[in-house]
Amino acid sequence: MDIQRNERQILVLRGSSAVATALVFVIFGTLLVTSLYAGFAISSRAFIAALLICVSGVAVCWVLFHRTVVELDRKSNMVSVSKQMLHGKQSYDLPLSEVKQADVDMRRSQSNGMTYRLVLVARLGESFERLIIGHGFSSNRKSLTTARLINDWLGVPEAGVGTGPTLEDVQIAATALRQRH
Repeated sequence: MDIQRNERQILVLRGSSAVATALVFVIFGTLLVTSLYAGFAISSRAFIAALLICVSGVAVCWVLFHRTVVELDRKSNMVSVSKQMLHGKQSYDLPLSEVKQADVDMRRSQSNGMTYRLVLVARLGESFERLIIGHGFSSNRKSLTTARLINDWLGVPEAGVGTGPTLEDVQIAATALRQRH
């Protein structure tokens, strides 16, 4: 996610996969046109390949495309999160005063080493919840920097970012506790 606006009263972050989605669309579109041409010029069996390419391209774009906007507004004391994907939109608001800090969830990946996901830690009722504001895990360490910048804006620059256990560590501990009882 990129910080689009960083002012004293408002902080706006935006994340999008528009470039990657467009690239995938162009690749699959080129393959589709080539298959259709082959279907007309060479063999009607190429139409089956064109259909498979079309379905695969739509499926990849369906999973890949996302657009996320996060607005932290001191004036209205609100945080607004909006996530749009091809299959729908999800949005929610919460009071800015309930946000404790920004952090990252960490997960070990066999192929990429450590991966990161941007979250807001907020009080919801009696407990603190980790609200996912990024779009999945990424090996890009930019989420760590973004979390620190959000914490600076929130006035909690000393808040630890990425210092907690990984998701695998939490799962192992939870399994061990369940086996005890």
